[in-house]
Amino acid sequence: MHKIWMALGLSLFGWAAYAAPADDGQTAGARAWILSQARSGVAVTPSDSTDLSPKPTRYLYNGNATACNIALRMIDDGANTITLVSVQPGAVLPLEVARVMSTNTTCSTIIALY
Repeated sequence: MHKIWMALGLSLFGWAAYAAPADDGQTAGARAWILSQARSGVAVTPSDSTDLSPKPTRYLYNGNATACNIALRMIDDGANTITLVSVQPGAVLPLEVARVMSTNTTCSTIIALY
């Protein structure tokens, strides 16, 4: 019975890659689309009053040469600021961020990856 369910599961869901999203300018199914990979990135200018655009991020990258702090607001809890202390150089943080705060952020080179 287990083999039947496995075969049914494979035929229903398959192992094929998902099609590219329709909004990326490509014909659906033209290339593999992997949710866990970033597809674009922008330099972040920390601000206490302005959200990132677009938001949310998939990742934040610390481009500093030394450890530093990043104060931010997450996408689902935008009223509360949290500070990540001693973020290591080259760290890629898998966070859905709405805003990087200027207050308490000591990192000078932050890249938002989408």
